[in-house]
Amino acid sequence: MGRVYYQHPLGLVEVANEANAAIYLLSPASKWVAGTNMVVYGAYLAR
Repeated sequence: MGRVYYQHPLGLVEVANEANAAIYLLSPASKWVAGTNMVVYGAYLAR
């Protein structure tokens, strides 16, 4: 588990992180968001 944890600069994703993404998409603030993927992954690909 330790090696996997350190490969994610922002830490492993938690339920709250994914819930916040869903709340954003359901809010009026995202009314112009269409046709995109929202990736919640802890910056794994940024390394």
